[in-house]
Amino acid sequence: MPGSQLNAVEKKLADRWDASKDTFGYLRGVKVEPGDVSVPAPGIRGIANVDLRLRYPVTVLVGPNGAGKTTLLNLCSLAFHSEDPKQTFKFSEFFFSTAEEKAPTNLRITWTYGTEKQGGRAQTTMKRMELRKWMTYSRRPTKPSYFIGIGRIVPPTQSGPSRRALASSGKPDRVFKDDDWVSEQMSAIFNRKYSGTEMAEKSAYRVGQIKRGPETKYSSFNMGTGEIAVWRMLRRLSTAPKNSLVAIEEVELGIHQSAQAAIAQTLVRAADKFSLQIVTTSHAREFIDNLPRRSRILVEPEGITTRRCSVEVTTRLAQTTLMGRHESNHELLIVCEDDLAEALIQEFLTRDERKRVKIVPFGAKNQLVKTALDLHKNQPKLPILIAWDGETTDKEIRDAVSSVGTTEPVQSFFNSGLLSWTRLGSETIMQSGYQHKPEVDAPEPMICSTLLSETADLGGLADQFGTTEHELRAFLENSGLEFPDKHSFFYEISLRMALAPEVVRAGIVHAFVQTLVGSGEEIPLVTSVRRALGATRNPVEWPSSPKKGEATSS
Repeated sequence: MPGSQLNAVEKKLADRWDASKDTFGYLRGVKVEPGDVSVPAPGIRGIANVDLRLRYPVTVLVGPNGAGKTTLLNLCSLAFHSEDPKQTFKFSEFFFSTAEEKAPTNLRITWTYGTEKQGGRAQTTMKRMELRKWMTYSRRPTKPSYFIGIGRIVPPTQSGPSRRALASSGKPDRVFKDDDWVSEQMSAIFNRKYSGTEMAEKSAYRVGQIKRGPETKYSSFNMGTGEIAVWRMLRRLSTAPKNSLVAIEEVELGIHQSAQAAIAQTLVRAADKFSLQIVTTSHAREFIDNLPRRSRILVEPEGITTRRCSVEVTTRLAQTTLMGRHESNHELLIVCEDDLAEALIQEFLTRDERKRVKIVPFGAKNQLVKTALDLHKNQPKLPILIAWDGETTDKEIRDAVSSVGTTEPVQSFFNSGLLSWTRLGSETIMQSGYQHKPEVDAPEPMICSTLLSETADLGGLADQFGTTEHELRAFLENSGLEFPDKHSFFYEISLRMALAPEVVRAGIVHAFVQTLVGSGEEIPLVTSVRRALGATRNPVEWPSSPKKGEATSS
């Protein structure tokens, strides 16, 4: 599944972020709320309530136009202070009001940062109740901050003074050679060789120059839009001081989709090589698909002045955003965690049942109840089934339920009979008191252990993959030891079998489901789907808290 399997550099960045002592001083979150809840708050660009929590050194904000992605990107850029005016920003540089516009008031904005203290966090809060300056900027932590806006795609040919200053008859005053990393990344992004890049300066005007071999050299007057955009972005990343925050607006602008996947990995490598924190916005599937899941944050409107930020979303959900995107001719919505869960659900159901349901792979398991609530607001008469992965504990489900609160609309939905839940796997995982374990009940290890059982037709699967039963069995038996990251399971077996990962996953999922169904066990998912498609409607029953002395599913 895209974004689940981390490469070596992505894992390195994850370890940096998760370290108990944050030596990089990462920006961890931005929160906007009314300064006085008893007074109406017009918000900043219409946003009065949002809680953005970053989870990785590279973050991509996705969502529909008008959701507030750029506003949050601007607020991230305002998190730090530097004495160098080129490395710091003031509110007026992003948020400006004309005489006819109402300036933002009654706002509290809080930035949260990591510290070198064990598990420590620091905060800076700005409160603006009336029309006055935003804050004392020196209160912010000291760190360079850069904003790469959409102006990067504008070619210098549109500037008459630049053309006159850097005409063919005039030589530049100075030339600054770029780090070799810039040309290396451009070669990887555009799939053609660049031997060097540099910036030429004359008077107050600057222009990029690209070398493609000993005889080919041209300036940004003659570059394509994509080359200009990428060169300017890479140059900023390579020259930013260590530990800088770099914000990039609409990263895919001017770049063909064939190069967008490479851009994603370039940002990951830049964050590692130059010790940067990078925050960007995007609508491009190819770009989003090639970043770790924990990089992705979906920003969506929730009411008029509130924005909801959902983390670790699947690429498809990040691209389309779930609000209003689900066909009304379906009889049931099934909310699950990811693409593997979706594949399992499809395989368990009959052809007729698949026609009647819509599966929504969302992402983080602690967000599934919130997702169901959002879907219910959009289609209030449609039944919704939450299908958690098998390792999800009763406590995790109770916590997800608690996170949505106890307001009247929430309780009304819970009591409507339109919401139900289940887990993916055998009937055992739904038994009261069962001890759920990721190393046993997560989809990948559950699939592996089932295929190694005596009832599985491993020979048939081996024939399908063009290998021997002995070789396939050996791989399955050792997969947990060789690949402790369960998300790499299908990818690694695809490498062994020289088959596409999607072919391997389809074959394994089919064999797993056939084995489980053939065992005669009741399949909780199937039972739940058929009940939800029927006429019976009962209030949802969540896992109850264990009594003292009882075993817990935690």
